[in-house]
Amino acid sequence: MTRRGFTLIEVILSIVIIGIIVSFLYGTLGGLKRSNSLLIERDIKLNKNEIFLNLFRRDLLEAKKVSINKSSSQNSILSLETKNSIYNSHYAFVKWLLNPDTNQLIRAESTREFTLPITMEKVHLVRLDIFKEGVEEFLIYQSNDKKGILLSVKDMNTSEMFAIEFGLALFEEDKSNQSNNSTKQSKENKDSNKTAK
Repeated sequence: MTRRGFTLIEVILSIVIIGIIVSFLYGTLGGLKRSNSLLIERDIKLNKNEIFLNLFRRDLLEAKKVSINKSSSQNSILSLETKNSIYNSHYAFVKWLLNPDTNQLIRAESTREFTLPITMEKVHLVRLDIFKEGVEEFLIYQSNDKKGILLSVKDMNTSEMFAIEFGLALFEEDKSNQSNNSTKQSKENKDSNKTAK
């Protein structure tokens, strides 16, 4: 019985075919790694935006007073008196602002009222948190009926911009009018109960 082996041509041909398959798989694996890293980057960015928007929304929902001012760089400064505190205080004075020098969106929180710029005497009372970096523009617009705001944030590194409308009756005069109306109604109800007796 003679044993037949592979010829040199068969061995070379099989090595070439295996090499082609391996290079194809290697290219596919590299593409998968690149797309996976892009998806992870995008997921991190979306999570940061979601954290920022959720905190911003909670600040607004639990706010007693809201005021919008312009900074020297024409970006908005949102000042709030809110029950939403990330440092577990019962009541917080919060300012959302853009630092034009570092392009960072900052949330400043204190248990006491403070003004910008923060003086050295009060710097230990204010906690600063950076929520977004690479921000070119931070604008907040108040609706004409004062029952909502439009938040606009423009990214510096890309041309991305997002805008979200918050339809809430938050502004000082609306809340004071509501509390005055409820006080008047409760007084009227008491008066009508007395006359009915």
